[in-house]
Amino acid sequence: MNFLQPNDALGRLVIEETFLYFDGPRLFVAENAAGQKFLINCLDSDDLQDYWLSSAISERRLFALKDGVLPLREAFSVPELGYVIRFSTTRDGVLRQHQIIQPNELHADDLPDPEVFLRGELVERTTTDAVFLAKRLNTDVVLLHLYPGLKIFEASVRAVGKVLSSFEDYLSSKISRLQAGTENASTAFQVNMLGTFAGSFGLELSVRGGDPRIGTIVKDAVDDLSFAADPHELEEKMAGVRDEEVASLKKFLSEIKRAGSDLKIEAASRTDTEAISVEVSLPKVRAAIKSLKREPSVGKTTKTLVAELVGINLRSRRFEIFDVESRETFTGAIDAVIFQELRVIELPRRYRVVIEADIRRTTSGSEEPSAWRMISATMLA
Repeated sequence: MNFLQPNDALGRLVIEETFLYFDGPRLFVAENAAGQKFLINCLDSDDLQDYWLSSAISERRLFALKDGVLPLREAFSVPELGYVIRFSTTRDGVLRQHQIIQPNELHADDLPDPEVFLRGELVERTTTDAVFLAKRLNTDVVLLHLYPGLKIFEASVRAVGKVLSSFEDYLSSKISRLQAGTENASTAFQVNMLGTFAGSFGLELSVRGGDPRIGTIVKDAVDDLSFAADPHELEEKMAGVRDEEVASLKKFLSEIKRAGSDLKIEAASRTDTEAISVEVSLPKVRAAIKSLKREPSVGKTTKTLVAELVGINLRSRRFEIFDVESRETFTGAIDAVIFQELRVIELPRRYRVVIEADIRRTTSGSEEPSAWRMISATMLA
């Protein structure tokens, strides 16, 4: 909602969130084109214009304000930029006058009472926000939206239970790689229900665990689903991933299919400013399931390559290496956990890498590498 027309003082302001409404927004957060947010409070009104007090506010302070930790008065009396702006507007949002005010120049009538806090019940949120929940709860958050066919307001409890169970198994297949060979593999993480949200059938989930990489893996799991919109991309993306992980993803998508649902999923960690979000329609879900079909392996061996790293595709997480022994160049897909370690590598610098893979012998007799694992990477002179 537009609040203030373009001007040289504050810029064009668009209301982002309203906390108090009476014949129009009276206490709210607005943002200009540069991304600067302002907390704005109405001081007075007459027949011709409204009078306002504005204080620039950071995301960190805004969260403290909405959590009821920061007094509303302090947002104006102790401004982060050291000053506030008193201004007036016409009823159609034209700036009439403005004045930069130092905190010690404010009158008592300009400020909320000292005991006023912006409690949660005053915060009107029209949509569930994964970033907001993650910061507020200090955890990794997943929002799972389900649209079961034309039955917008109801869904089978049995079907939803299977969707949630298969999603947890999918996360488990990815997170378990972190805990391989450790004592706490069985208690690496927990997926908990936070609540539901309106507008479509949806669930809020928290993913808690002691390993700081869990948040990255949760977002990688959601990012993997972004390839489901194109079955060919998904097939290529999952070519080098462990069979167990592919099977768990296929199971999750199969339960979405059985529920007759489109899929929308969002994820955010406690340090994020933006959530990762993916939408996949039901026909695409069906096509993705077919693309995940694999030939059964009839044998498996392990091979270690000493090779030079030539390049990395950040989008598909595929790599290109030059095998020192065979003098051949080939590409493959590195699983998400190991890929996080490769991101620190500075290309085009040359690296000597030791990469291990499982060689699957298919029923047709061909050999296919899978489950690539980076053992080490050393920069060459």
